[in-house]
Amino acid sequence: MASMFISQEYSDELQNVISGFTGKFSVYMLLGFKSTVIAQAVENAQGEEDDEFQLMEAPVPDWELKTGFLTKRGDGRKNWSKRWFVAKNAADGFIIEYYTDQTLKTKKGVISCAGYKAQKDDKMKKFGITLTPYDESRRVWYIHADSAEEQESWYSIFDNACMYGEPAKDPDAMIQTSFELAFDRLKLDQGIWWRMQHDRSPQEMLAKLLMEVLERGVLRDIRANISDPTGGMLKSMARGMVDKMVATNCNVACAAAWSGAKPAIDAIKNIFIEKVQGMVTPIVELQESTKAKIVESVGSVTDPAFSSIASTALAPVLDKAMGPIVDAYKAGMRGFFNQTEKRLNELADAGTRQKTVQELTSAVSYSYWSESPMVEAYELLRDLRDSQLADVLEHVPGLSIWGFIYTLDDGIRSLIRKAIHTVSKLIEEMSDAGAALQETMDRFAADAKLCIEKLVVSGLKYMIGSLIDENLTTPCVEVVKPLSDAIPEAMQEIVNIEDLLTSTIDDIVTNGVKTAASAGTSGAVGAIDGWRGKGVCLAQQDLLDMGVLLIDVGRDPALHTSDSDNICFEVRRGTHTPHMGTLKLSTTCGESSEGKSARGDR
Repeated sequence: MASMFISQEYSDELQNVISGFTGKFSVYMLLGFKSTVIAQAVENAQGEEDDEFQLMEAPVPDWELKTGFLTKRGDGRKNWSKRWFVAKNAADGFIIEYYTDQTLKTKKGVISCAGYKAQKDDKMKKFGITLTPYDESRRVWYIHADSAEEQESWYSIFDNACMYGEPAKDPDAMIQTSFELAFDRLKLDQGIWWRMQHDRSPQEMLAKLLMEVLERGVLRDIRANISDPTGGMLKSMARGMVDKMVATNCNVACAAAWSGAKPAIDAIKNIFIEKVQGMVTPIVELQESTKAKIVESVGSVTDPAFSSIASTALAPVLDKAMGPIVDAYKAGMRGFFNQTEKRLNELADAGTRQKTVQELTSAVSYSYWSESPMVEAYELLRDLRDSQLADVLEHVPGLSIWGFIYTLDDGIRSLIRKAIHTVSKLIEEMSDAGAALQETMDRFAADAKLCIEKLVVSGLKYMIGSLIDENLTTPCVEVVKPLSDAIPEAMQEIVNIEDLLTSTIDDIVTNGVKTAASAGTSGAVGAIDGWRGKGVCLAQQDLLDMGVLLIDVGRDPALHTSDSDNICFEVRRGTHTPHMGTLKLSTTCGESSEGKSARGDR
């Protein structure tokens, strides 16, 4: 019925856009698969890099987080039905399944919380929980518990799933990687520079991108020119019907394109893999020589562009980011130490060790629960939303305080999980829980320093991704096209100049970010060794007034800011273990005879 509101001209244009989009996807999917095969072969030939981290790699948690009855509202008939919910763990992407009852005989559905926000909401039902999508085209989930306690407990589960849940992926890792490469190429081909969060299955992501393309073009024109024989009375209803019809067409077209992509890849898979494996050495040599030529060719574009990005984006972010990053990691270390120390006896007992490790690991996912090691760290991260750093990021195109917080938060939680696994294994080996915890903290400190350096580079790269795509990758495409002629004909199917350009620019950006970040990270990460102490703002006399003896004081230039001086210190009360930390003497308070604050804010 919606078709009656669209002219034939616009209907034809709509179908042409959809057909052109899915046709390009099919081509990019094949190219993505070839790139994936080549990258895997080259990686296997070059060997794995040495693991610099000291903490042991933790297994992915696979135990169920929570089960129980909840009542959910249907999406169609809007009726309320009681279901048995099963909250899966990280190994299953934090999906939440629901069944008719606890026998698990009849599975009724699955909730993937990726791309959603969980809220406690009693408007629909008492003790309610609402899952609201960031994309308004997706379903809103309405659920309620039977008590305030269950509401709070399940809210924590849903909130964690929304934060860390992963969308459904293709079970074939090569197909999934090929899709992600194809998606990025298609997105750029359609003139969309910004990053799009992969919060749903490949087929659904493809439909999401197609709708974005239509929204920016023909669909906008269709809405503005809807034919309404009633003279406008039904125009609003007609727009809704048209939008629904277009969305349905997108879903059908993208489902067909995704279903057709696998057979197309299967037709060339084995032959292409064998061909690449037999040529891996010359491929590596050709790639390296071609990348060197690309660097020489695009220097006139990349050097000034990256210089501009570094000065306008990286420098101000680094200036404001290093302090919060170090403080958050220190808070995470304190949280791990405090929660683990309380349960050392349970970890030392072989009979309770596994259960304790599971409970400690599960607690890492939560941010407000008192037993979580992330409470203090998350509070610091939450405060960043209204900080000077947030103000800086707001005025730098392509940067986001939310992206920064998420990257930092995820890195800290990952390191804590490794530390929990490490301390449990060391207790088994050493038979001394206290010594095992101390050894784990030493490893934690070393890994935190390394992790901060890597995090700064990867985080800054992620945040300037859109700027790189728009200001480096696209302008360089035309510059490197002549280099395609230099690739031997037999290798042209395997070595793609645009893939090499993307890889080369990634190397250029990585090296540039490392250089820009090195000055800001080299000194600041040293403060990790003072993880036991929180940042304070006290003058020396304040410490003496509290009976604390100042043992050693020294300037730390890496922590210097324009409006305050930071002083490294070691303090000891009586015979207790010394604590390391930082004194901040604020120049906004009363000045001493030496021109520095004699007493700061506590």
